[in-house]
Amino acid sequence: MLVAETLFQASLGRGSKEVELTEIQGLPGDAAYALARTGDAEGAVVALERGRARLLAEALEQNRRDLERLPELSHGDLLEHYRAAADRIQALQGQAAGPVTGRSGEPAPQRDFGALERDIDAAKSELDAAIAAIRQVKVDGRRPYADFLLPPAFEKIQQAAAPDAPLVYLVTTSAGSLALVVRDRTSEVSGTSKVSAVWLDGFSEPDLDAILFDADGEGRYLRGAFGGDEVALTRSLSQALPLLGERLLGPLAEHLDALGVAQVVLIPAGRLALMPLHVAPLAHGRTFQDRFGLAYAPSALALARSREPRQKPGQPLLAVGNPNPEDRLDIALLFTQLLVAEVSRLVPAGSSLARGGATVAAVQAALAQSPAHLLFGCHAVYEVAEPLRSGLELADGRLTLGQILDWVRLPATELVVLCACQSSLSDFRNLPDEAVGLPAGFLQAGASGVVAALWPVAALPAVLLLRSFYNRLLAGESPAAALSHSESWLRDLDQLTFDREVAALCRLADPQTAFYLELMAGAYAGEHPFASPIFWAAFTFNGALASEGGSHV
Repeated sequence: MLVAETLFQASLGRGSKEVELTEIQGLPGDAAYALARTGDAEGAVVALERGRARLLAEALEQNRRDLERLPELSHGDLLEHYRAAADRIQALQGQAAGPVTGRSGEPAPQRDFGALERDIDAAKSELDAAIAAIRQVKVDGRRPYADFLLPPAFEKIQQAAAPDAPLVYLVTTSAGSLALVVRDRTSEVSGTSKVSAVWLDGFSEPDLDAILFDADGEGRYLRGAFGGDEVALTRSLSQALPLLGERLLGPLAEHLDALGVAQVVLIPAGRLALMPLHVAPLAHGRTFQDRFGLAYAPSALALARSREPRQKPGQPLLAVGNPNPEDRLDIALLFTQLLVAEVSRLVPAGSSLARGGATVAAVQAALAQSPAHLLFGCHAVYEVAEPLRSGLELADGRLTLGQILDWVRLPATELVVLCACQSSLSDFRNLPDEAVGLPAGFLQAGASGVVAALWPVAALPAVLLLRSFYNRLLAGESPAAALSHSESWLRDLDQLTFDREVAALCRLADPQTAFYLELMAGAYAGEHPFASPIFWAAFTFNGALASEGGSHV
């Protein structure tokens, strides 16, 4: 782990960092498992947190510390030294990784790799000196940059655990699985251990791979979640969820019950983050989220960021719906536009962008006001080969994850709701530990919470679920509780109530949308039309739980 840390810190550009991280994927989980076996549970937590969402953590740290303030504090020279050294290393690394042939195929000029290495070492020394000097900056007797770019210590991780909501790290290795339950500092007073390890050796990496991938490399679960194969997704969930409940979430639930815990924040490592762990079945027909209040988080650092006090928002709501030119028909987006219109009506002081008006530039301008709540009713795309090109499809292009990470800042935003397929997916090929996905991107941008979908969800059940969600939110429930209750409601919805819900939607809709609503409703029949988890279990909540602060719509 020490060697991996050195290599990561030595790489300044995102591209070179990704190369280093690709080489060590899975190593933090293996290290945590080994440390916990030796009795070092705190060390295991630190290993997982340091290995979880490294690129996100680095960006969060730099944003939170706000290096742009250094000039106002009469330390503009330190900022310039830092940037100059970083730019110098990036340029030198680019030279070292340059092509071996020129544009026309002739050999490129021979490079003196010995000299390049010496220059890179010198630039790294300059960067280390700049970072050390920034850490010494004092403001009113304090050193606000003291831990700038330092990996988090256990005490800092523990601060992210709320008194009534411990952190639960979940990791699966080739040897078995492990849950690490991190209690807040009040546990030390009550005599409860700060960290408890729950061994889940009935479930291992081969078991997870068997859920995710076919033998020939094509995804079982991933074929459904990423590829949109409803049959594959249905079959995979029917097999995977009981297994996850019996061997992973069930034993964890028993441990949490023994601790008297009622709600948790799950931080699943690696490809476990792709799974709907919240709906794993427990005893007596209940799911994990039926038993516990639950939120997800990419890392403890990201969770801590989500709890930071909100600034005053520029407006209460920005709703983006059906972002297509007027002459195009997309039935799924007609339904989501209905949801957007209803939420906009319920929050009249907000603003909305729809159809041809929902352009990238218009959304960028609206986001600059940092609205309190964001709702996107649109298509989302996840690019496996280039995750940073993933994003939300707007009228004239895509709002990408890369753009969100680079320039979107949402210091006043409490909640982002993505009524969009695959909007909760993260990199499952090269960097599964990095949480490279839209929820982490919006959390980094400053939002307190994000609701998003793990797989393609049919438009009608998605609108029903999120309509229930917003009604509960407006009634005072927290986002996490409102989502959990809405998923259970849709799961248990009977045919008579479904017919009433569709009739209510039709009364709100224009004639064209009402026609398609009635037409599509005919495809769902049975005592409980949406009993299959493919309809109700896709949406997840990432961020702070109810008692941790924040208000609602």
